[in-house]
Amino acid sequence: MAVRPLTLAPQGLASMMTPQVGYVGAAQTFKEGAPLILSSQQLVIATTAPTAGLVALAAADAPTVTGATFPVYVLHPGLVLEATLAGAASAATVLAAATHFMLAVGLTLVVATGFWYADTSAATCCTIIGFRDPVGTTDARVYIMLDGDVTIFNT
Repeated sequence: MAVRPLTLAPQGLASMMTPQVGYVGAAQTFKEGAPLILSSQQLVIATTAPTAGLVALAAADAPTVTGATFPVYVLHPGLVLEATLAGAASAATVLAAATHFMLAVGLTLVVATGFWYADTSAATCCTIIGFRDPVGTTDARVYIMLDGDVTIFNT
């Protein structure tokens, strides 16, 4: 399974987003593309299969010093991200299918690599709205949209 980092989708408004400054929490080792939450006004990695409270997507690996600054993309409802499509059992291979279109999926961390993927079996926080890779592709990259209530900016 070749899970790659979560990224902003390369088209539309997401491609025009400018990284903002975030402050890292204590003992963080997350990788670029990690979804982040607030803890004592600092950013820390989200728990696996997050369903609420997301604030930002790391635009770089975590700094090693607590409180250090690093670039982040602020997450908001409706933002489109690009993710690798996989299933349970440690990022089991999933063949992209037309039935994945508009499927609610979760985000899950592969601990060994530090990368997150769109998980067809996790608690849901986003919806597949398109395919970067053709249907029938293994480890396909898909476009996911964050659900309206998954970020701290929900309405």
